[in-house]
Amino acid sequence: MVTSQKKTSTQPFAGYGKGVILFIAFVLFGIGISFGQAITIEDVSGNEDDGAITLTATLDITTGGAFSVDVNTSDGTATTADSDYTPLTSFTLNFSGTPGETQTFDVLPTTDTTVELDETLTIFMDNLNGAVVDITDTATVTINNDDVFTATITASGPTASESPLTNGEFTVTLDAVNNTGSPITVNFTVGGDATPGSDFTGIGTSVPIPNGSDQATTTIAPINDTEVEADETVTVTLAAGTGYTVGAPASDTVTISSEDVPPDPVATITASGPTASESPLTNGEFTVTLDAVNNTGSPITVNFTVGGDATPGSDFTGIGTSVPIPNGSDQATTTIAPINDTEVEADETVTVTLAAGTGYTVGAPASADVTISSEDVPPDPVATITATDGAASESPLDTGEFTVSLDVPNTSGSPLTIDYSVSGTATSGDDFVALSGSVDIANNASSATIPLTPVNDPDVELDEIVTVTLDPGAGYTVGTPSSADVTISSEDAAVATITANDATAAESPVNTGQFTVNLGAVNGTGSPITVNYTVGGTATPGDDYTTLSGSVSVPNGQQAAPITVTPIDDGLTELDETVIVTLDSGAGYTLGTPDNATVTIASDDDVQPSGYTVLINQDPISAANQNNISFTFSGAPTFLTTFDYTFSSDSDGGATTVTGTGFVLTANRTVNNIDLSSLPDGLITLRVTVSNVLGTEGPETTDTAAKLTTLPSGYSVTIDQDPIDQTNENSVSFTFANAEVGAGFDYTFSSDGGGTPVTGSGTIATATDQITGIDLSGLSNGTITLSVTLSNVNGDGPDVTDEVEKETCFAGTTAPVANSTPTAFCDVINQDLDAYTSSVVPSGATLRWSTNEDTSETGDFLSGNTATAPGTYYAFFYDSVNECASPTLEVTLTLNTTPNPGTAMNVSRCSNSGDGVSILLLDNTLTGADPGTWALTSSPGGAPVTINGDNSVDFDGLPEGAYVFTYTTTGATAPCTNQSVDLTVTVQDCSLPCDAGDSAPALDTSQPTVFCDEVSANLDFYVTNTAPPGSVLTWSTDPDPLQTDQHRSSMVNNPASYFGFFYDAVNDCASPVLTVTLELFPTPTITNTVGDERCGEGTLTLSATASNGVLNWYATPTGGTSLATGNTFITPSIATTTSYYVEASASGCASERVEVVAAIKDTPSAGTSTDTEACNLVGNGGPNIIDLDGTLTGADAGSWAIITDPSGGTLTIDGENNVDFDGLPVGDYVFEYTTTGAVAPCTNDTEQVTITVNACNVDTDGDGLTDAEENTLGTNINNPDTDGDGLTDGEEVLVVDDPSTTAIPENATDPLDACDPFLTPDCNPMDIDLAITKDVDEDEPLLGDRITFTITLENVDMARVLDIVVTDLLDDAFEYVSHQTSMGTYDQVSGEWLIDELTAVDQTATLEITVNTTTAGSVQNTATITSSFPADGVASNNTATVPIQVNRSACEDPGTICNIFSPNGDGKNDRLILVGHEQYSNNSFEVFDRYGNSVFQMGGYDSSWDGTGKNGDLPKGTYFYILDLNGDGTEVVKGWIQIVRNN
Repeated sequence: MVTSQKKTSTQPFAGYGKGVILFIAFVLFGIGISFGQAITIEDVSGNEDDGAITLTATLDITTGGAFSVDVNTSDGTATTADSDYTPLTSFTLNFSGTPGETQTFDVLPTTDTTVELDETLTIFMDNLNGAVVDITDTATVTINNDDVFTATITASGPTASESPLTNGEFTVTLDAVNNTGSPITVNFTVGGDATPGSDFTGIGTSVPIPNGSDQATTTIAPINDTEVEADETVTVTLAAGTGYTVGAPASDTVTISSEDVPPDPVATITASGPTASESPLTNGEFTVTLDAVNNTGSPITVNFTVGGDATPGSDFTGIGTSVPIPNGSDQATTTIAPINDTEVEADETVTVTLAAGTGYTVGAPASADVTISSEDVPPDPVATITATDGAASESPLDTGEFTVSLDVPNTSGSPLTIDYSVSGTATSGDDFVALSGSVDIANNASSATIPLTPVNDPDVELDEIVTVTLDPGAGYTVGTPSSADVTISSEDAAVATITANDATAAESPVNTGQFTVNLGAVNGTGSPITVNYTVGGTATPGDDYTTLSGSVSVPNGQQAAPITVTPIDDGLTELDETVIVTLDSGAGYTLGTPDNATVTIASDDDVQPSGYTVLINQDPISAANQNNISFTFSGAPTFLTTFDYTFSSDSDGGATTVTGTGFVLTANRTVNNIDLSSLPDGLITLRVTVSNVLGTEGPETTDTAAKLTTLPSGYSVTIDQDPIDQTNENSVSFTFANAEVGAGFDYTFSSDGGGTPVTGSGTIATATDQITGIDLSGLSNGTITLSVTLSNVNGDGPDVTDEVEKETCFAGTTAPVANSTPTAFCDVINQDLDAYTSSVVPSGATLRWSTNEDTSETGDFLSGNTATAPGTYYAFFYDSVNECASPTLEVTLTLNTTPNPGTAMNVSRCSNSGDGVSILLLDNTLTGADPGTWALTSSPGGAPVTINGDNSVDFDGLPEGAYVFTYTTTGATAPCTNQSVDLTVTVQDCSLPCDAGDSAPALDTSQPTVFCDEVSANLDFYVTNTAPPGSVLTWSTDPDPLQTDQHRSSMVNNPASYFGFFYDAVNDCASPVLTVTLELFPTPTITNTVGDERCGEGTLTLSATASNGVLNWYATPTGGTSLATGNTFITPSIATTTSYYVEASASGCASERVEVVAAIKDTPSAGTSTDTEACNLVGNGGPNIIDLDGTLTGADAGSWAIITDPSGGTLTIDGENNVDFDGLPVGDYVFEYTTTGAVAPCTNDTEQVTITVNACNVDTDGDGLTDAEENTLGTNINNPDTDGDGLTDGEEVLVVDDPSTTAIPENATDPLDACDPFLTPDCNPMDIDLAITKDVDEDEPLLGDRITFTITLENVDMARVLDIVVTDLLDDAFEYVSHQTSMGTYDQVSGEWLIDELTAVDQTATLEITVNTTTAGSVQNTATITSSFPADGVASNNTATVPIQVNRSACEDPGTICNIFSPNGDGKNDRLILVGHEQYSNNSFEVFDRYGNSVFQMGGYDSSWDGTGKNGDLPKGTYFYILDLNGDGTEVVKGWIQIVRNN
């Protein structure tokens, strides 16, 4: 640190008289002793990057006391402007005065990476205090540069050429500009395969980089020669040197290209092996020759094309399109390797023609041929047979036809005879014209036909089969299929017809009817022919007649058989009923015409219905019920009786009617869902008659009821205020037009901007009623919609509406008006923005401020009204409810800064320059001062003082005492003012001793200088250092420390400026003065606070006032961060009551915080309502009494009121909030619940509930019958299927299908009878008919093949059948693989297929069983219907059998190719099988088409080929193969392959 001056030490001989001093001086000079250089500083140097450079100052003489001197730096070649070092300014060295004493100090060079020359600076001394010594010595500090460059190299011209001459270039670059003052020489080495002096001009081994540059280049100049050579490279690699290091890249390359090339050699071609053959295999060969040896150093590739009529890949192995001639050679060969195929073909040629390429030219000969010869002969054609017309008949005569085909045309030159044998169930000569046993296929033909001509005989017989099987013969082989069948049908089959030879039967007396089934001819089959039939008609088997069996047998030798119908007398009144028998298909006959006949059973009972009445259940009939009118029978007959009804009105004389009909079913049946809306209002009459099944009608019975259905209509409403705004929103009205007097009305106001809808109701007094006093302040701005409904006893009229806009904004349309409050501030802004306007805030709005002119950006709103930063602020009136604002007032605050006069350090000077320093540079006493001027404020005795132009003052000869100078800044901008600071200079007699020192007491800046309300301080605490020996710390109220009458105690209680100094009482002298100014301010007080409250979550505005100062708002009573500043504070959105705290602060004094409460009041909730229904008749199945409290959830305490009352005042709410609707009119009853606990500013909430009252024809169990009807019928109102028979009660009574049940009703049945209509375990239903059929997907599989049986179960009667068991047990001929069912489950062990239920919807069910065949020969599989419920009464179709012929494969021996396969993707025979291929893992297998082209080749063939070639699926037909089983030629097999496809 820089030490202060001590006035006593500036006079080393102050204790001696002047004569003594002169004597000593005389002695010293007289004996030849001089002062010399009393203080010396040696020159030093140091590296720039090694840190501080230390210098030593040496004292050569004794001074007799301590002193100090300042050392300083001055620029040389090292400058502070270039930041070469950290300067020293008045760095003080303190010496004790001992000879040889040294003091050290440092100069800190600045570390950089700049490469530069060594630089120097100079050290000099000044400001000597306390001794007379020579300080003229200087020292030189040399800063050594220790930075070096990093050199890199790149090939800036990376390519060069001999001709045309193009130079290459390398660039050597330093990482910084060379500022060393001389070139930097960068060394390098030269490498590469180019030779300096012959391939390029030499470039030396170094390159200089000039001063002021960071790079240099060196040029590679190629030398043009005629040598044929490859491109050559020059590589330059940087080497170590002086003044740099080598970086990366350290090396790079320039490539020199040569234009000199030799002529290309000439290529020719010959067939060095001109012939080749398939078998024995002989290769051909081509030789390509150059006219000169290839000496290029790499192969020369000669291109060629391949032609000729031989095909690469089929006739010979491909040879590519080029051949390489190695370096050092002049020729190369390519081999033609024939492919041995089985195709019969002529010799073929391979032509190779040379083509142009790189590094050679084509000469002559440019083309040559190799000939490939073939040894193959064609195989015998393959003969197969098909039945091209497989159906023949005796009469009319229709011949069948067999076709024998060859796989290739007959090219033998003569007819090819194909032998065959004949078999089958048909007899040659009796059933068909005998066949010859052979057929000829003409030369060049590929097929011939064998016609089959039936012989017509009179026999009634089954269809017969003729089988033709091909036999082996000369010139052909037999393929597959080798046999075919033609079926001969006989026209003499039985034709079954039926007639009713006795078509009339009767119940009483019993008279049977009869059908006759006729075959059209005598049965001559040798056994009975059973003719199947089905029975239908309106008569019920078992009830109306004895059940028929379903089939009749015509014995052998007979032509017809009877079917007898025996009636059962039931004693019921019913219509004549029919029994219809329809012949069904079966074995041994066909159906003729007629195939059905009818027998009619006559009934003799006819009783007229009587004793019944009816009652209309709704009276009056209103708009609410007119679409659902019902009436109820009393005492109606029920067996097979129907009713007819007619409703009419007396208003139109009965012109309009509503009619209907139905089954009576129950004696007290209620007929529902009758729509009488088409009848005009008036007296409604119901007329009903009941008839029996024979049409006999009973007497008409009647009932009447009144109908009244008119609803209010034709009315409209108009909102009287448009728009609705802040001036009228509390008193809105609307007016009716054409309203129905006496009708009730309900209205709702709503806004698309939100808010709680406003509702109301009342009764119309006049057609133009005006409804007034409606408060819509709770609705948000937007489109206001009024919805009004009128209602009378018949219900509600249409909903009519009107719309207007609500534009409420209490903020107004006028911006706040500015006043003259200043907007410029000094140093700090803590401004109440509200002070800038005197405008009155509109009611319903608040004055708000934002930093954004756009008031829709609420995020920019200030939370209060205090600004603490400069900027532009916008004032506006804001309506928070409607979220709208007035226009804005713009206020811009500016902040200026008070100039700083700095801190003055009080000093002392000598009154006599001969005794010490008398000159003071005033500016040196200031720190941190802005520009300003000095002035003398006071001086001892008013002595004049001159302040020189450099602000220096010379006190030599001036009176001793305290001089006060004032420094005042000059740059203040309003409202800031210029500031001053006082400097006290103590002028002393420096010739006198003084132990007070020359430094003022040091100020402890941590001590307070501002006090709140009272001052209580010990001034001694404001000083950090201690008094020099011989002096004491003293305080005064006078800046002149020698005015001892103003000295005082250090304890003070008043604000003032106090002056502290070290005082030497013995010598009556003092140190410089320390000024301590204490200020006193009153603590501000909070004079008033205003909290806020609201209803529900949101923001609130709190306010406070204070005696003075600034208000700060906090969330905590102590500590924490200020939330806002200003008289008002807008809270964030809060949901619960919250306390905030306000504090007043002024001049550093803060008050205690005061609590201000933001209160949130709870809005009582009326809950959520649920509309419901009630019945106005007891016993109709629904509730009559409704608990209104039960319609609400989440409601607070409140009370109920009636809003809409269709009863006209009869309706009441009891003490428990229950309402009984028994006997009240139908309609919508509206009740309103209002809470009772609201506390202002909250209001009570309301909620409405609507209870719809009707006659309540309730259907509790949803079975289609009302509870009242079920009570009459005796069925269970809580069980939709009382008797558990699978039909709902409604389905059984109304004969209307219920989709939720499986069964479908066909006619009316008894809902209390579990046996009516069908299928409960306690019943004995009629037999049903299930039929089973069976198919197989392949009836002639090979042994081991996989086949699938399909068993189909048919629901012939389309009846509902339960517990079906079908048995299909596989025997040893089949191995089970898998199964799949459409329904039910199958157990392959037991063979049982179980189906729980088969309905009329499920016409069929299927079971698929997949098996492997395990036994060769004729086998079969059978499926049988074992049981069902109801029982199956038709046994003839309960069993199905499938015969299968399992054949043994022709390819079973290992090493055999199964040469016929069908790759159709069906999973069967899709691969070409090599039997036991695992045993021949080294085999070689190749397939050729008939033209000798290879289409498939594989080593180690594994039976995987699927008939595909390189272009996809191969076409069907014959192919040839060569199989080398061992892969070494020891066991080669050749043969043909037949690919069979579906297309």
